[in-house]
Amino acid sequence: MAAVRAGEMSRDDFANAYIYGGDEQHRRGDFRRAIANYGRALQLRPRHAETHYRRGTAFYMSRDYRRALADYEAALRPNPNYLGYLIGRANARYMLHDYAGAFADYTQAIAINPYESAARVGRGNVYMVRHDAVRALADYDEALRRRSDDPFAYYARGVARMEQRDWDGALNDLNRALELDPRSAMGFARRARVYAARGNRGWADADFAEAERLAQGDAPGLNSLCWNLVLAGEPLARARLHCDASLRIEPDNIDTLHSRALISLRQGNLRAALTDFNRALRRDRGSPELLYGRGLTALRLGRASEGRADVARALAIDPRIAEVYVADYGVTLGE
Repeated sequence: MAAVRAGEMSRDDFANAYIYGGDEQHRRGDFRRAIANYGRALQLRPRHAETHYRRGTAFYMSRDYRRALADYEAALRPNPNYLGYLIGRANARYMLHDYAGAFADYTQAIAINPYESAARVGRGNVYMVRHDAVRALADYDEALRRRSDDPFAYYARGVARMEQRDWDGALNDLNRALELDPRSAMGFARRARVYAARGNRGWADADFAEAERLAQGDAPGLNSLCWNLVLAGEPLARARLHCDASLRIEPDNIDTLHSRALISLRQGNLRAALTDFNRALRRDRGSPELLYGRGLTALRLGRASEGRADVARALAIDPRIAEVYVADYGVTLGE
């Protein structure tokens, strides 16, 4: 489509027009059309790193993390140390449960720019997955020293403090996060759990009600609400309704399948638990949380050899996983 006569648009002109259209649609939250326009621009300039990055971000916002990862990889090929692209890939890897890859990318980003708060928060999140709240808190603290108005860093540090049963510190962080981001269903659900732990039942109920209002149509928000209701000691049937609603929006979400499987396990609905563990493990075969949960379920169903094999695999990956199931999920091997 190269211009051959004066006044015609060049290939670059057309590509830039498509990118402009994609950016406008992205700002409006119309990610499907944004992706289509970025794709047309890439047909004209297939190796344009910034366009791959922008389409990757639109895929990411659409929760299509595999396609996001592919575009971030393409963006990084010409310059593997470009900070924004590197953090984009790290975030996609994290959402795909490739925690080792995400950790490597976040660490590389911090080495390039130690002041980059997003990389600190991301690496802290990986530490939390690894049940290392101490190192996570160090990264969150550093991120907030660099950028004191980041609600995600406050949310993350609040959760880490919840892990350590530092309810006062967690409440301070979640209060600040909700000042900065007052429409977060996850934030209200987490703060409700803190209030419940402190014995402030009325405030917990009010925050859970606000989380329910804000989470409508928001799959991650519904999952967060579901699991925080469980942790706060609310009826499992109430919590399960929100996991079910989340999975109607994102049927293959690993985290929500895990939440619902754990609820089924605690309810004694073993076949439903096994179904959800199997579905989640098809997407994340190496997860110690999922393997251990499936192993416990199989043992309770009398499938001893399968159950022992899954439990052994989980413990080989994460020797602390049994402690996590007792402390965080309220489930023991002998139940």
